[in-house]
Amino acid sequence: MLQITSLTDDYRQTFSAEIEDGTSFLCALDYSEEQQCWFCDITYKKKIINGIKMVTAGNLLASYKNILPFGLLINNEDNLDPYLLDSFIDDTNIYILNSTEVAQIV
Repeated sequence: MLQITSLTDDYRQTFSAEIEDGTSFLCALDYSEEQQCWFCDITYKKKIINGIKMVTAGNLLASYKNILPFGLLINNEDNLDPYLLDSFIDDTNIYILNSTEVAQIV
């Protein structure tokens, strides 16, 4: 599990990460002030998945486990979904899960 620590309070930001097979993926995060929530778009190889709402989850990408060889764990102390612009600075963490960790989360 790899924690993403480079996030800020910008309403639009991206991060990329290398996964265990040596390939990498891109995650673009967008904050919606009207809906008070975060959305992400994932790009991995030729696959693009848009508009995933960021919610507290053991594996946010569980629906895509047969498509993506990684997952995203979103958590915080209060077990609340990230709803503030500065959620990823103050209390919400994003972790990248490898394929073994994805298989362990039901």
